[in-house]
Amino acid sequence: MTSLMIRYGQQDALSYLLYLIGGGVVAFHLEEVHAWVCGHARLIGALTVAAALAAQGIYFLAQHGVTTALGSGSDPFQPSVIPFNVGAITCGYLAGVALVRPWRSGRTKAMVRSGSDNAYGIYLSQMLFITALTWLGWGRLSSTVPWPLLCVATVAIVFACCITLTSVLARTPLAVPLTGRRQQPWSTLIPRRRAADLSAPGPGSPAFPDPAPATLAGVTSDQNGARH
Repeated sequence: MTSLMIRYGQQDALSYLLYLIGGGVVAFHLEEVHAWVCGHARLIGALTVAAALAAQGIYFLAQHGVTTALGSGSDPFQPSVIPFNVGAITCGYLAGVALVRPWRSGRTKAMVRSGSDNAYGIYLSQMLFITALTWLGWGRLSSTVPWPLLCVATVAIVFACCITLTSVLARTPLAVPLTGRRQQPWSTLIPRRRAADLSAPGPGSPAFPDPAPATLAGVTSDQNGARH
């Protein structure tokens, strides 16, 4: 059974389900979770760093054959990294909250919104472009290009291609299953600065009420147009 699971790439199914179920629980209690997370930002940051150090220590022990009780060094979903992953996800949420505060520029908030809207599509399509780069011989550049620069270039190319593809697919009838959001009109494909943004009141104005958690998180709409 184990060999079949490894052969068909399903050995991490339980790990994926863990994060999926956890996300669902958080979604049903978003108001409470948002309030607690925002009120304990420093604690979450410290615990995330501690979890990263602990996971690295366990990886070191597994790498040197001391113990593999909490997962092998080659397993990205070993139990020891779950606390760090949860902490990193929460820190990402806190970053999103900070970047869409009322005093942030419209461009900054638009970038966060774009990242949120395209995240699901990027997750689904990234391997298409990584595989394409591999097929084109991208890895051979490592002999002439320093690997840190090559890694940065790879990430930039893959993300740019994924965002472009997701933006196009979001304007087709397949928008919901392929991008996780309802279909958008083609007229919104190229962002345009609205006149209302130019005359928008500044921070401290009554027009800037405290944003709700869903607004702060920059979440997307489902096929019925509902915000989550």
